[in-house]
Amino acid sequence: MSKTQLFTRDSQKIDGEFETIARFREQLSIQPLIHQLEKMRRVLLGKGVAPKGIRLEICKVPNSNHFMQAYWRSPVPIFLSRRDGSLVKRRYLGRVGCERHRQAELEYRRRLSVNEIDRRLAQLRKQSPF
Repeated sequence: MSKTQLFTRDSQKIDGEFETIARFREQLSIQPLIHQLEKMRRVLLGKGVAPKGIRLEICKVPNSNHFMQAYWRSPVPIFLSRRDGSLVKRRYLGRVGCERHRQAELEYRRRLSVNEIDRRLAQLRKQSPF
């Protein structure tokens, strides 16, 4: 073997070791990030979030030019009907801008944030062997 081939093989070995060390350092830096995201998730869930899969819907009231109403809307029946107690897909919140509507908006935004945190946590856990 020539000196060039030996040097190339040794440098490849060293490069491989550096890559292993870099990956290990990256994994060590991932753990605090995972813990921070989990903490943020717990805080958001503690404040209250909208159920998964529902959306906030705003509709115009028929025969009214100025009145808009807000609803929770679900693809499957999950809300209890106020009339007969059966399950329905829609829950009336009230006039747009009322306290229940503003609270629902906050819950919906928190749900979106929790979903994003869940996606990021899944990606980070795939990278981390711990």
